[in-house]
Amino acid sequence: MKIIKASVTLLAATFIGSSIVFAGGSYNVDPSASSITWKGSKVGGAHEGTVSLTSGNLEFSGGGLSGGSFEIDMSTINTTDLSGGRKKKLDGHLKSNDFFSVKSFPSAKVEITSVAKGADKGVYDVTADLSVKGISKEIKFTAHIDHDGDSATAKADIVFDRSNYDVKFRSGSFFENLGDKLIHDDVKVGVMLALSKDS
Repeated sequence: MKIIKASVTLLAATFIGSSIVFAGGSYNVDPSASSITWKGSKVGGAHEGTVSLTSGNLEFSGGGLSGGSFEIDMSTINTTDLSGGRKKKLDGHLKSNDFFSVKSFPSAKVEITSVAKGADKGVYDVTADLSVKGISKEIKFTAHIDHDGDSATAKADIVFDRSNYDVKFRSGSFFENLGDKLIHDDVKVGVMLALSKDS
């Protein structure tokens, strides 16, 4: 009987603890502890790199993720698979008007518009608006949230079509007969947000 009581008490404590873990509120992004990676591909190859976060937050209510947004500093576009002059040249090209026009549009933003809980704990199907070069388009992705009291980690793999944001350079959506000069439209982005509860 004592064993049964102990088991019930333990289950109750676990349930209460889970309720505390998923308490509602705003969690702010720590840009220094977060990361964003990118990968773009072309015929016969690919390049990858990083870009830095400026700020952001996620909202939790009713036991899970409910909203939020984060902003990206496009001036920090950094190629990690090249070095020296080749790296400097590509970094500059990506920031130019051929690609992301960083001088005119120094930031990009992801703003969550709706969230649905996935089948597994901590998994969410997210719909958001991605704004790049002053153009906002809807994107969808799966977010994985590890939520522990006053801290949380959010991870997501996002794919966006650059042609939707007027990024035309060697895009098959704008130019024909590019052959081996073609650069694919899909850009893969890996997001890891480190968050802490807004006190």
